[in-house]
Amino acid sequence: MSASCAVTVGGSDPAPQQKLLKKITVKTVDEDGESITTTKLTYDDQNRVSGSTTENFDGPGTSTTSTYTYETGTIKAVYDYTNAEGHGTGGATYKMDQSGYALSSHIEYIMDNTPEDKESSDVEYKYNADWQLTQVIEEHPYLSLTSQEVERTVTSQTWENGNVITSDTYQYSKRADTEPSYRYKSTATYGTDKVTMNIDIVMGIGTMYVPGAYEDMLPVFGKMSKYLPVEIKSYYWSTSETKPSEPDEITKYQYKIVDGYLMQAIVTTTFSDSSVTTDTYEFEYE
Repeated sequence: MSASCAVTVGGSDPAPQQKLLKKITVKTVDEDGESITTTKLTYDDQNRVSGSTTENFDGPGTSTTSTYTYETGTIKAVYDYTNAEGHGTGGATYKMDQSGYALSSHIEYIMDNTPEDKESSDVEYKYNADWQLTQVIEEHPYLSLTSQEVERTVTSQTWENGNVITSDTYQYSKRADTEPSYRYKSTATYGTDKVTMNIDIVMGIGTMYVPGAYEDMLPVFGKMSKYLPVEIKSYYWSTSETKPSEPDEITKYQYKIVDGYLMQAIVTTTFSDSSVTTDTYEFEYE
């Protein structure tokens, strides 16, 4: 599931009258049929997300449970999950700014409790003066045929009139590489719909992948865009090739908003091979 959120921007406590997001149901329809994913959230006595459970995120019978603890300047997450490959555990540690935004994180997973299958990444989050996320740098160690290497991914966002309008990702096979091996670019068009909650990361709405955001239900990755997007065009290409003239994906969004709360979103993605995937999100509050 594209996932993160339920407290106010910056991770501060919501106002007493603000409803808390308690459940997200996503129905996905594509050429393989229909599937349903659900995420439920719990909160501590300060209305901070204390846990989340997602069912069927990687097919029937799969699930992931996350629990969160808050310390001064740090948020720690612990994961327990079963996906199509088997059972695994993991966690993340976020270093926080005084304003409640993540400055860096260390994320790791271990499949079937075997250390040799451990995967990890270190991530740095950068913001502008308005606490809008402008850059994410992720380093992921891996073992090549001859040595230990570090894959590096750098994503930059451009903001205009309070909205993210472009995202550009450079993927480097090795930390020392000066030329990327792969590129991703997305451009967004916005309408006039807006919501009161930092829910854009929950839905994966936005033009960039934020490491940590889709694992954790935490609104700590900067301020959301002023409005919700109506269309995002995405391009992917190897740097040995030229950028495609037509997008690889076109994603369109429709919303149902009641009293500032997003109740439903219909997300339709059309791929370059003309196949279509439709995700219908339903949101419940308490």
